[in-house]
Amino acid sequence: MNTLYKRQILVTGCNRGIGLATTQSLVEQGMRVIGLGLQEEPTLKESDDFTYLPCDLNNLKQLTSTFKNIMSTYPDLDAVIANAGIGSFGHLEQTSDEEILHTVNINLTSQILLAKAFTPHLKALGRGDFIFVGSVAGIHPGKKGSLYCATKAGLHALSKALREECSSKNVRVMLVQPGMTRTNFYDQLHFEPGDEIEHALEPLDVAHLIVNLLAMPKHMVIDEVTATPLKKVIQFKS
Repeated sequence: MNTLYKRQILVTGCNRGIGLATTQSLVEQGMRVIGLGLQEEPTLKESDDFTYLPCDLNNLKQLTSTFKNIMSTYPDLDAVIANAGIGSFGHLEQTSDEEILHTVNINLTSQILLAKAFTPHLKALGRGDFIFVGSVAGIHPGKKGSLYCATKAGLHALSKALREECSSKNVRVMLVQPGMTRTNFYDQLHFEPGDEIEHALEPLDVAHLIVNLLAMPKHMVIDEVTATPLKKVIQFKS
């Protein structure tokens, strides 16, 4: 029996990369997905099993009301995949104040507000899963990554603390930390993974990992999992 069938799951950043692959995988497993994305129209066509809601996670003032509306519309929602995030790389002193605030808002502050809104809902249900999609950069910071790494390290700490707060209510909090994954994350950056298949994960690799975490026995929690390419190869764009 498919233990995932007809669960209602919220996925942020559902239009591209890991979020899109995860949304497609969940729908294929028979789940009902509510997807949030920045664009007005979804990449994946809406259906009985997929509903799309445009949402700017940088607009912190609107997030609380948006989250409340989701919970009132979908009272049986019992899982959240906090996937949305952006990249920002370079020497910190060369980064504008606006970019710093924008990156922190998307990668960390909005995730905190998401957890604040939905973990009480899951606790009240007495079951559920909250999965953060972080980055290996949160535990292995590198040169020109101070801002991005700091936000992902914050996400790592957030998931750890929430894990301790939620377990008594049968709510599992987990963290997936992918290494370089072949998505449009790198479109606006000056570097990208190497061209060979072993130089990067595919979005579907991470999506399958998330689905497997959801399908684990309810008494079992994998607090965090790090998945990286077989070979770390970075190439710089000309």
